[in-house]
Amino acid sequence: MAQNRKITPLIVAVTCLILGAWLAYSAFYTGLEKPYPPSATGWYEASRRPISRLWGQGIAFDGVYWYFSGRQYLCKTYLNYSIIIENRNPIPEELKKQGYDHIGDIDYFEGIIYAPVEDYRYKNGTFVLYFAENLTYTGKYIKTSQSHMPWCAIDPETQLLYSSEFDNVRSLYVYDLKKDFRRLKDLPLSQTLHRVQGGTIHNGLLYLSCDDFGERIYIVDIKTGKVLDSFATNIGWEMEGITIYRFENASLGILHFIDHGKNIYHYSFKEAAS
Repeated sequence: MAQNRKITPLIVAVTCLILGAWLAYSAFYTGLEKPYPPSATGWYEASRRPISRLWGQGIAFDGVYWYFSGRQYLCKTYLNYSIIIENRNPIPEELKKQGYDHIGDIDYFEGIIYAPVEDYRYKNGTFVLYFAENLTYTGKYIKTSQSHMPWCAIDPETQLLYSSEFDNVRSLYVYDLKKDFRRLKDLPLSQTLHRVQGGTIHNGLLYLSCDDFGERIYIVDIKTGKVLDSFATNIGWEMEGITIYRFENASLGILHFIDHGKNIYHYSFKEAAS
């Protein structure tokens, strides 16, 4: 009985710590600014569809076609996900010989697919460029000082490319496409993010998909680095790449992201009752 009396206060203390952490966590997300229209109350899943396991890293959309990436794979599809062309050996031989073996979440800009590629030692994350028309290598790659390079996203208005490390992410790396990928600055974030897998930019906002608790998507102001909002998807699978495009078809929604080779998800706004 004496042993039980010693254990009970410990259980109570641990329970209080967990409850306190959860309340702080909830208060933080409740207090965030909401960067979507006042008529909307949040995000919801409009639809989902199974996809090939080969497509389990990244996603982009050019207004007509989807692009998907796997660890060592690229493909281009029609809107209904039927394949137009594949590249099953996209990493240049020169980089493969140096240990590069992992493509992350890709982006599309002006006819080019930008792919973040990591080596197994996590030393110099490298951007590799492909022609979107046929997914062939353009002959251009740019090495960086990043260790991990899980994603990249381009702001089409400024032609700045953003990326980050994978975990304990306290800042974003910013590169200038107009200056041959010169690294301009590190943009501090208002909150440390974990297990960042994908990113996409629209109207000055960066949407980051994270494989953290709840598989959350975070919305960041790319001018200030302030985390404005986030929401849990609770998909139950490893979160991967993300892209944004507003479809007229409500079932396709606005935000589009994938898990690790099982599904593509389409999310839209919940409209407030009038």
